Amino acid sequence: MLLEGVKLNLPYIFHSEFKTGDARLELWLEHSDEDQKYRVNAFDGIVTIVEPEISWLDWKMWTTYLVVAGLLGGLSYFAYLTFAPQPKKRTKKTTPTVSAPVGTVTATGAGGYQEEWIPEHHLRKSKKTKQASAASGTSADELSTAEVSGAEGKKRKGRK
Repeated sequence: MLLEGVKLNLPYIFHSEFKTGDARLELWLEHSDEDQKYRVNAFDGIVTIVEPEISWLDWKMWTTYLVVAGLLGGLSYFAYLTFAPQPKKRTKKTTPTVSAPVGTVTATGAGGYQEEWIPEHHLRKSKKTKQASAASGTSADELSTAEVSGAEGKKRKGRK
């Protein structure tokens, strides 16, 4: 039931795309009674559009600024890592310390190695090949790498 002549104040907050000033607003109410629809004029008048007061404690403003600052900071950091040259690290020159071997060391060639770390099947193969080559010595029966590859009669072309 709508009462005529009653002054009713209904504050409503909404986002307006209009500039501040006066504008005409018409509101109506549609309701149906059984099979018929009725339209009742609820308000027809001039309203004043004003900007809200700005508060320093506005939660939306602060979260917006924090998100924008975070995004700009992240992009700046990414650009810094991408485009700025990294400074060279200065290291103190130290003499390398050689630790004492734990197990038996067999020194062959330029450096020594510990046999306990090498798998047994590798040690057996290398010992057999060493014994076979030592026993045979240098014989004419052995083929050189050039003979095995078949490059004995070919001349090389190209750069030296």
